[in-house]
Amino acid sequence: VCETFCPDLAIEKNGSIVSDILLNTYTSTITGLSESTEYYFNILVSDENQNKSVYQTIVVKTSDLTAPMLVSGSDITVTNLRSDKLTLTWQKAFDADTPQEELLYSLYQSINGTIETIEDILAFGVIIQDWSSNITSCEITNLTEASQYNYNVIVQDKSGNMTAYAMKSVTTPGLTAPVPGNNGTITFENIQ
Repeated sequence: VCETFCPDLAIEKNGSIVSDILLNTYTSTITGLSESTEYYFNILVSDENQNKSVYQTIVVKTSDLTAPMLVSGSDITVTNLRSDKLTLTWQKAFDADTPQEELLYSLYQSINGTIETIEDILAFGVIIQDWSSNITSCEITNLTEASQYNYNVIVQDKSGNMTAYAMKSVTTPGLTAPVPGNNGTITFENIQ
């Protein structure tokens, strides 16, 4: 009988059996755990006379498998559009496990095709802004006039889960004035 703290009794009283381990078994697979949750595990050993001993407690946190979520209407918007530069802005995402100020953002550009999915973005996009926390805009310079560019932002939580914003296509304005027809000569006919 323990007169002070008996770890084996506390484990039996407060814990739940998740696996009965048989003689000479050294591993056990535990299923049905929730994601992003801390669990405390102990092993209680008993002999045929019911003498008990406890292994050291281990703490395990299950993985976060949920990607960051975007606020409804979190479109990438364009401001300060010029022939050679523009500014892109977006709203911050949120995540159940990663604080908002710790979410990472990366901005990608493509001139050859769409970059709508994370796979497309990583395969065909060119990094314009590498992973940075707490950002919601980026100025892009050295663009070519009258050219189409596709942009996308990926947000990543501390577990590496990623979400892509909706792709934004932008065409820079041209600087070349249109060429008037008839060499710029105005003619009149049938004036009365």
